[in-house]
Amino acid sequence: MSSINKLSSLAWAVVVSLGIVCSSGVVYADTVTNPDFVSGNTLNADHMNNIKSAVNSLYTGIGACAGNPAVAGDTMVRVGSVCVDKYEAKIVGSVAQSVAGDTPTISVNWITAARACAKAGKRLLTNAEWQVAATGTPAGSCNIPGAGGTLAANNANPACVSTDLVVNMVGNAVEWVADWSGLATSTTVLSAAVGVLRGGDATDATATVEWLRTGIALNSTDPLRGFRCAR
Repeated sequence: MSSINKLSSLAWAVVVSLGIVCSSGVVYADTVTNPDFVSGNTLNADHMNNIKSAVNSLYTGIGACAGNPAVAGDTMVRVGSVCVDKYEAKIVGSVAQSVAGDTPTISVNWITAARACAKAGKRLLTNAEWQVAATGTPAGSCNIPGAGGTLAANNANPACVSTDLVVNMVGNAVEWVADWSGLATSTTVLSAAVGVLRGGDATDATATVEWLRTGIALNSTDPLRGFRCAR
């Protein structure tokens, strides 16, 4: 069975497990234990998380979120169909790794970050992927002024975690994403291209999941500028 057909079959299985479609609406299979699972009722947060977990589990059969097998402790988590580094990246021997307790590599430009991800069999997150992965991160629990103000280990703020369990998307090291633009002609040098930073850093009191800076030269570096990878 192809991966597409497998996914379709799994998706139908989840629909069946969650409920059946009737002429009067949707009646969910577990209405005895979860009476809110009736068409027209508002589902609470726990119920929505159960549905999300069921949907995410569809992707297990087409590639679980294992980290780089060559690096002990390299950890990724699933965000929909994308695997995302749980922790900010450290470059070891030119290869990016996502290992709890590492101090993130900073003062890194986009080119170095992209290559380090590639050497780990990964890539930079797109801006849209980063935003989804960061959803739910409570900025008040993150490493920003008033909660440190200097770079910390990539797991030093365990409460600074997104809905999908991605750590330190806000504060600590600001993160490069894949998106870039600015090449006006085929002869424009790469130094004219600009990219996007997300999340803010340990010195930025305005750091939130919405924080972004555009127009950043790809070949530029700055203190506290880091990254993480996806696959």
